[in-house]
Amino acid sequence: MDPKLRRRIIKCVRKIRTITFTEACQEYDYIIIDLASIVYGLKRPIEFLKNLSLAQSYGMCRSRFIIVLDYSKDIHVKVSSRYISMIRDLGLEYETSPDEPAEIKAAKICRELIDNGYRSIVLSRDYDPLMIVDEELMPCRRYFIWTVDHVMVDRRCIESLM
Repeated sequence: MDPKLRRRIIKCVRKIRTITFTEACQEYDYIIIDLASIVYGLKRPIEFLKNLSLAQSYGMCRSRFIIVLDYSKDIHVKVSSRYISMIRDLGLEYETSPDEPAEIKAAKICRELIDNGYRSIVLSRDYDPLMIVDEELMPCRRYFIWTVDHVMVDRRCIESLM
């Protein structure tokens, strides 16, 4: 995202609440995960994927997960390829994004699901999805529990800044 645009969008982002990721998994039909963005902030990303799989396998969460992998540049393909076989082995759904950044593809998938009547949200550290969908989950660490900030973008605020 263009740094100037990013600064504008940040001014228009409002935090709705902070919840645990487990709580979020009970509220949504789908959580679309921008994997590169999320694993960047984790010490053990493989454990995160295993926990997603276990939560789905044992019916501990309502949400289905769709993991979006960035395939838009050679370096992204190399990194994402390491995860694909593991994601398949864990029985998780995934999409690759060869033509655009993963966070944009995640938002487009989310928008399509919302338009089809599903409760869906993107999990990403980036603000780009907020240009396509109105809300997203952004990870934050507090008190040794993995939590997420549920944020929304004020569209009127963005229009006034453009």
